[in-house]
Amino acid sequence: MARAAKLLPILLTAAVSLGALWLFVRFLLPPLVPFLAAFALAAALEGSVKALVRRGLPRRVAAAGLTLLTLSLLCALPVLMVGQLASLSSALAREAPRLALAAAERLGALEMYLSRFAESLPEGLSGAFHSALRSAEDTLRALPGTLSARLLALCARMAQNGPGIFLFAVTFFLGTYFLSASFPAVLSFLRAQLPERLRCRAGELLGDVRANFGGWLRAQLILSAMTFVELLVLFALLGIRGALPLAAVTALIDALPVFGTGIVLLPWAGIELLFGRVGRALGLLCGWALGALGRNLLQAKLLGDQIGIHPLLSLFSLYVGWHVWGVGGMIVFPLLAASLQQLGERGVIRLWKTP
Repeated sequence: MARAAKLLPILLTAAVSLGALWLFVRFLLPPLVPFLAAFALAAALEGSVKALVRRGLPRRVAAAGLTLLTLSLLCALPVLMVGQLASLSSALAREAPRLALAAAERLGALEMYLSRFAESLPEGLSGAFHSALRSAEDTLRALPGTLSARLLALCARMAQNGPGIFLFAVTFFLGTYFLSASFPAVLSFLRAQLPERLRCRAGELLGDVRANFGGWLRAQLILSAMTFVELLVLFALLGIRGALPLAAVTALIDALPVFGTGIVLLPWAGIELLFGRVGRALGLLCGWALGALGRNLLQAKLLGDQIGIHPLLSLFSLYVGWHVWGVGGMIVFPLLAASLQQLGERGVIRLWKTP
């Protein structure tokens, strides 16, 4: 009973803390996202702003110039890639009739081959195979309509969310400028809200979080750059038109946790195989396999080196983060593990015993 009485307050505290965290994430975090993103960008620009201020430039002018430059670069890259992809889409649309005819011929030949193969099977297996073949044919015939419906639904959702996206972008832009223009005052205000004994530790924790996020970002940039170069070389060797924007878009998709290059390269290889371009299909498959192997081998080690935790702990935090919170967990949990390790090294918390 005494032990249960001691555990009860701990369990209640944990339950209340988890409930408060859920309420914060569910209700308070969404409207704070543009301001948190603006604060992160302002913090990243602070070193450059200070350098310009030391050279005699007014802080507001330095903050405005760097904010405009950074956001222009962030907007220019997607616009450039969209333009390149639009050009490729236009070329593909011109080739669409010929490609559709070739696809129909290939599918017809494949259907005849599978029908002959089904006839050679024993009676019980032949019926099941014919049923599966008819189901696959129905799925393929319905695929264009299904894809068109989903594309239209996606466009409708984007149009519906257009005002919200625009408001988010404007808030993020203005928030970045205002925070950067008065960053020291903002930090002083935030520190003043903390009790005296927590200010020193909060400053250390903020420095750790900034360093950990910078390390995570460097690791992702290195991995994305490696993937981009590999894909660019692969596409150039295979003679693919528009290799540069295609490699950039695929590398950007690969930077998102879980998705990987396979979401682009595997269907692409299947389409190439359907049109009889076996060499290109095998090249895409080999490129996907080698790229996925290299990324999986390097990710935990590189992430661990950049944020200062053991590669095994990095791998563990990535895996647990995916199961707990999906894609977001694979970003947050390694940073959380690094912060907990640094707090343990400073003696702020005791989660494990050091040998």
